[in-house]
Amino acid sequence: AYIHNSSVTSGGNIKLAAESDLSIVATVFAGAVAVAGGAAGGFAATGAGASSFNKIAADVRAFIDGDGSGNKGISGKSISLSAVDKSTVTADTKAASVAVAFGSAAVSVAVGVSLAENEIDNLVEASISNADHLKTTAGLVSVTASEEATIDSVTEAASAAAAIGLGVSSASGVTNAKNILTSEVKTFISKSQVNSAKEVLVSAS
Repeated sequence: AYIHNSSVTSGGNIKLAAESDLSIVATVFAGAVAVAGGAAGGFAATGAGASSFNKIAADVRAFIDGDGSGNKGISGKSISLSAVDKSTVTADTKAASVAVAFGSAAVSVAVGVSLAENEIDNLVEASISNADHLKTTAGLVSVTASEEATIDSVTEAASAAAAIGLGVSSASGVTNAKNILTSEVKTFISKSQVNSAKEVLVSAS
């Protein structure tokens, strides 16, 4: 949402609002089963791996850049610019592995691995730039930006191994989740002349 190199005169309030509510919902499952046997024994090995990579990257901006030529500028009862990001990532990653071996010399091995990486990397910006004649006649000038993004990630890995007879069994599960929130939140007034009837609010959160 923006005003670019334009003059605006309003008898009411001037409001520029940008909001992002992008979302990713990811469900990943992997499974594996192995069975081996015989009179002399058996060897069973199995592995299952599940991984997911999810990323949101967007620009969420509300800004005024320039107020046109001449002295008209931008005028209203109040002037409000707001940028809000409410992006969400929901990831469910699961892996399951089962191995069974039977016989007089049985060996079974099962491994389950579940990996997830989730990232939100947005630019959230509200700003006024290059405005030589910006004023309010009754209210405030408000420039606010807010990052409210969330990441909800669940990783599960399960494995089971059985050796029936004289034998050895081994089972292991590995899980890892990496969540990264690197959004940049910016608010500013630059190279501008602002005449407000009330306070000037510049806030980033």
